[in-house]
Amino acid sequence: MAEEKSNNRPKIMAAIPAYNEEKYIGTVVLKTRQYVDEVIVVDDGIATGATMGAAIISVKVKGAKKIVVAVPVAPPDTLEKIKQQVDKVICLHVPEILFGVGAFFDNFAQTEDETVIKLMGYFTSN
Repeated sequence: MAEEKSNNRPKIMAAIPAYNEEKYIGTVVLKTRQYVDEVIVVDDGIATGATMGAAIISVKVKGAKKIVVAVPVAPPDTLEKIKQQVDKVICLHVPEILFGVGAFFDNFAQTEDETVIKLMGYFTSN
């Protein structure tokens, strides 16, 4: 989480991996919702939208004020459905046909939670 002073109160950004929403999203949003104005849900891509849809519902149920989805790739039809559910969507590549998210990566190996948390801490403190 990054913190930035704005209007005499800290502004906290929470970026939550969507693939593990049941483990993290609810807890993060509940504990920070009085401080968090915007929740950014990040995933490695959207195929059917099922995982991202579950993440969005979880964030909404826990009281997020503003929801942003950030992904590198998603098909246009699924992206349109997601756009209707959130405040903002950031998607770098929208191919007409998407056979699988992994096809758009040179290396699609699983990244452990500890590695993601360590990297996020490094980049938000530097």
